[in-house]
Amino acid sequence: MKANNKKIKIWLEILALGALFIKFANFLFKKKAKIIESNFIDFAKKEEREVEKLIKGKENFNKFCCDSGSLIKDYFIPHNGNGHKPKILRTKSLLIIILITLLVKITVTGYLFFIYPNQAKMSEEITAKLLDLINLDRQNNNLYSLTVNPVLTKAALAKAQDMLANNYFAHYGPDGKKPWDWVDRDAYPYLYAGENLAINFSSAGNVHAALMQSPSHRKNILNSNYQNVGLAVLNGEINNQPTSILVEMFAGAKKVAPALTQTQGVQPKINQTPIIKPIPKEKTKPPETELGEILATTTVAAAEIQPLSPNIELEKNLNLKVSYINIVKDQRISLAEKLISYSKYFYSVLLALMIIALLINIFVHIGIQHQPIIVQTLLVILFVAGLLSIRLHILENIFDKIAII
Repeated sequence: MKANNKKIKIWLEILALGALFIKFANFLFKKKAKIIESNFIDFAKKEEREVEKLIKGKENFNKFCCDSGSLIKDYFIPHNGNGHKPKILRTKSLLIIILITLLVKITVTGYLFFIYPNQAKMSEEITAKLLDLINLDRQNNNLYSLTVNPVLTKAALAKAQDMLANNYFAHYGPDGKKPWDWVDRDAYPYLYAGENLAINFSSAGNVHAALMQSPSHRKNILNSNYQNVGLAVLNGEINNQPTSILVEMFAGAKKVAPALTQTQGVQPKINQTPIIKPIPKEKTKPPETELGEILATTTVAAAEIQPLSPNIELEKNLNLKVSYINIVKDQRISLAEKLISYSKYFYSVLLALMIIALLINIFVHIGIQHQPIIVQTLLVILFVAGLLSIRLHILENIFDKIAII
């Protein structure tokens, strides 16, 4: 909850800052907006004409470089013609850069919140969709559907919270706690149990596809011994990296023997004193062979009622390794991923451009410096770097390979 409040606060601060810059820009550009716009348009048209001349052979490449260079020189290199103030580093140009970067951030983040308005909604939607996908695959394999059990759901949620709190991703906890140890056996007397874990996913379709690609996880999903499932999806951090985490807790309950009816045999007599026949002293201790048969029969009967482990296969493989799966993402997530990637590329290129322009401004004519330009440019560089590093939505962090175990 604290993390969500912090992100909301950051988001509101950016919006407020954006509104402040827009107001300031509107005040500053009220009379000269057309002049600034015409300057950029004029620059683009001049460069376009130079390219056209080069293509048509009206000027050679050297002449093209000279003419284009003079245009670029005004924007990036301090000289007498621009008063040693490159146009790209002037206040109005820097404000335009700030507004453009804010617009990009707001557009990308707005789309992400359009897909998943909040993390709780994201978790709820993924959990509901996962149950449908699990049962669809079971039905396609002639298996009955699983039903959600609140005891198993509580266990899955507790396991997910424990992994986030103790920074691990494994079936066995740091304290040696097994997956089924999270299930209250008094409330759910399971006979079989299993667990699927996944992190770093962005949708139910993605994570389910990854699990079905793994033979062991697929076996859990299509296990005929399971009758119920508990699902938990949480967002948090593992190894200091924001991520989403999924716990699927499968189980099959003990079979309770039905009570005898009148048609099934004689009703047992209640509160009757049993008749005890005296046993000769020489037969009070059965022979060794008879005792062995009794113990063997008892052991077999107990094993039939309850196996030593609800998941022997998992207990034999304590050191399972994490697998990383690449899957085809759905259309919404693919578009979100492209927007995030393009925005990061845009911010990175712009940062490099601003840093280079600032260094050129400082060192080309080191004896002539305009401190306001240097300070303003540094502030803009920090602002753009902040927009690049700030993550306002969980989807901005989880586009790597899905990890399962």
